Amino acid sequence: MSKDYLKIGEVAELLKITVRTIRYYEEEELLKPHRTNGGTRLYTEQHLARLKAILQLTENNFPLEVIRLIGNTRETCSTGNEGSIKIAGIIDNSI
Repeated sequence: MSKDYLKIGEVAELLKITVRTIRYYEEEELLKPHRTNGGTRLYTEQHLARLKAILQLTENNFPLEVIRLIGNTRETCSTGNEGSIKIAGIIDNSI
């Protein structure tokens, strides 16, 4: 296993959240970690950034459907500017 990967407990400790919270976001299809053949969840810096964004959005009372839409939209954008414009529209429509 590479040093670039963190296990679920390490992520929970870093972000001061529970393992159950991380699993819940995975169940809600907001986060998709890498998996070993044995099923161990592995997280990268990208996963951490996405999880931090999810946490910020939930703290600001965005519904999971909007958070999912934001995440899925960002993944389809080829530039940060394109993503920012589309996500701003999603947020404007959900307020």
